[in-house]
Amino acid sequence: MTDDVYQCFQRIIANRPKPKTEPMIGGRCGFLYLDKDGKPMVALHWEHYFKHICQKYNSIYKVQMPKVTPTFAGTHSVPTWQRAA
Repeated sequence: MTDDVYQCFQRIIANRPKPKTEPMIGGRCGFLYLDKDGKPMVALHWEHYFKHICQKYNSIYKVQMPKVTPTFAGTHSVPTWQRAA
């Protein structure tokens, strides 16, 4: 892991809101991102956020951003971005 990635994760952990009770799913806890209800964020959350970012960008700039969708690398809450075919 590079120093930049390490520092990024440190910021995410430092700025993560502390839930009243830590959610546990399948024996795992300590999820990096939680939704407004305190549950771990899932792919649908990321797709919605990225779609909104693309729409905002395309409404501002003449050169349109191509359609991009997130794919997940088999790890919990770690998206890797890939262009849609």
